[in-house]
Amino acid sequence: ISEREMSVLEIAAALRAAFPREARRAPRVELPNWVVRLLGLFDPQIASNSAELANIRRVDGSSGRQLLAHPMIPAPDATVATAHSLIDQHLVA
Repeated sequence: ISEREMSVLEIAAALRAAFPREARRAPRVELPNWVVRLLGLFDPQIASNSAELANIRRVDGSSGRQLLAHPMIPAPDATVATAHSLIDQHLVA
């Protein structure tokens, strides 16, 4: 549950601001679908996911927010807190 949904680029921007030493590893632009499909010709892992390119998935957490009746922290803050937790648990480097 989050206060709002975020795109991958919004998540990357929040992480770049919080982790400036690792900022170069976060994406800054979205590749056009045709470029991803072209890369899929050479990388089977990319190819196996290319069918999802046209699918835009929206998440609605309003029912969870309503059920909890508690204000949520801002989505960028939640993203950074999650990253810190993953790092603290040695799940990402």
